[in-house]
Amino acid sequence: MTNDSGNTLLALLTGAAIGAGIGILYAPDKGTKTRKKIKKRAMETTDGILKLQREIYREQLRLHVNRTKAKFYPTNLLGGVGGIAQKLIISFVAKRILKRFS
Repeated sequence: MTNDSGNTLLALLTGAAIGAGIGILYAPDKGTKTRKKIKKRAMETTDGILKLQREIYREQLRLHVNRTKAKFYPTNLLGGVGGIAQKLIISFVAKRILKRFS
């Protein structure tokens, strides 16, 4: 996901949260009930934004790892058994790093 997509999604979620908040304010409930609803919606929206942010960071890390792996072993340079072993080791380390951040 690119940075522009993330910003657009964040703006969309923010607009939805504001719209929901305004809708709740005009609802015919008691003040305490309305405040609880607003708090609940704000927490849900915050959780959603944080989840999307983690997904974006995870995808950026995955892209960075893949680019780094490509720099370490271009297919035309590493051949034979030694090249295969090196590729396996690098892939294993990259998977462990990604698993740690997942």
